Order: sequence, then C-alpha cells, then structure tokens
Amino acid sequence: MVGGFSESIFLHETMVKNFPNKHIVVPNQAGLAVLKGAVLFGHDPQVIASRVAKVTYGVNTLSKIQDDRDVPDKSRIRMIKEVKYEKDVFSKHVTKGDDLVIDEAQEEKTYFPIYPEQKSVQFSVYTSTKEDPKYVDEDGCKKLGHFTVDIPDTTDGTERKVHVRFIFGGTEIKVQGVDEKTGNVNERTFEWSENAEEECFGMAVEMGSVNIYSQFGSYFVDMASTIQQNLVSFNQTLGCLRIFPTSCLSEIYGDSRASG
Repeated sequence: MVGGFSESIFLHETMVKNFPNKHIVVPNQAGLAVLKGAVLFGHDPQVIASRVAKVTYGVNTLSKIQDDRDVPDKSRIRMIKEVKYEKDVFSKHVTKGDDLVIDEAQEEKTYFPIYPEQKSVQFSVYTSTKEDPKYVDEDGCKKLGHFTVDIPDTTDGTERKVHVRFIFGGTEIKVQGVDEKTGNVNERTFEWSENAEEECFGMAVEMGSVNIYSQFGSYFVDMASTIQQNLVSFNQTLGCLRIFPTSCLSEIYGDSRASG
C-alpha cells in the first residue's frame, strides 16, 4: 500500500484482517510514493515499460452482410446503394488484458469508405469492459470521442484504404488514421483522465504491481468512510474540530510547531 493514509496502523490491521490471503506490504516512506513516482516519470518517461489494458478498445464500423441469417436483430441492417450492412459493429483493436508496450502501435486495421465520392471518413472510438464485444451499444461500452481522416482523392472510389492504429503513451492514448494513398496522418489524443474512473485505476504499471482497487474498490470506499467517521469522533472527544492529529496536539499542548 502506498500514499500517506497507508501508514495508518488501523488501516494496515484492517487490511490484514479482511484480506487474510493477501500479503500486505507498506514500503518505507509510503506517503512519498506518488511524489517520487511523478519525479521519476518526469525525468525518464521510459521508466514505465508497458501497461495492461483494463478494457477493450476499438472503433465503430459498418460490416457487409453476406447472409441475413447472420444478423438476428434486423434493426441493425442498413441498406446503402443496394448493399446490406450491419451497423454499430465494434471493430476491436486492443483486447482487455493485452500487454501494451508504451509508444508502440497496437494491431493496425484497414477500412474503406462507403461512398465512392466520399472525401473523409469519421471514426468513433469506444471502450468495452468485455473482451470480445460485438456492438458499440452493448452494456459496458463507452464512447471516448471521434476523429476524421481526410481522403480527398476519390479516384479509386470505395477501394481507397484507411489504416487505423492505437498507440498507448505514458499519459495519453493516440489514435491515428492514415490515408494509404497520400500517407497523410490524422491523429486524435485522449488523456487518461478522459476515461472512466475504473479504466484509470485499471491501467496498471507492469513492474510487479497488483491493482487491488479493481477488485475491491467499493470496499475501500466504505472502509475509508468508516475510518473518517472514527477520526472525527475521536477529535470531537478531544474538543478539537480539525481532523489532523498534529492540530490536536497543538491545541492541547500549545506547541505551535506541531500545527498543520
């Protein structure tokens, strides 16, 4: 456990009691862990070699239908220029649990425009808590945003190729779309903070860390609330409305050096 609160003896004893099968470790100067990590990352971003994908990433696409029987939900069928497509298909680029090497492109996929005169292609980027989602509107799916790839040369009609790839950096996600004919790259960047809370906690550093929050998040919230209430009650008993023990010492013993 790291962070200033992890140095609490009460917290440590509670963790050991409630998770007897876990080996709870509190390193020296645990309260400085976040600060030290930020400094190390600032000096050398490569200190984080890779991350583990907590969710699945992909884009929203249309898929040609070979046989109507393959699409049980007929409301998903869309007719365009006498060709049947299945809409809102989740085209997967990264699977939940994949090891994501920092700043390296993940699986690249190729897409084609629907209309021969089309001069741009828009992609909507989605995440899913499932490993193999089929549609972008399923439970567990979330839209991160969208980006557009320009394909101004219409000479090849619907045979023009657009390549899409995901690149996971230390603090951001890049999604690139490349017009194969011109080589032009359109890029959209998503900050990690733009993702859902469970996604942020779920992206764990590879260096042997275990993300307990993803398994016991709600328990931590309840436990923290209980501890907070106990501390408030304790301070009120001492006649001190402030929650920090040092402030209580200051009021009780009159030592100004102990305040705050």
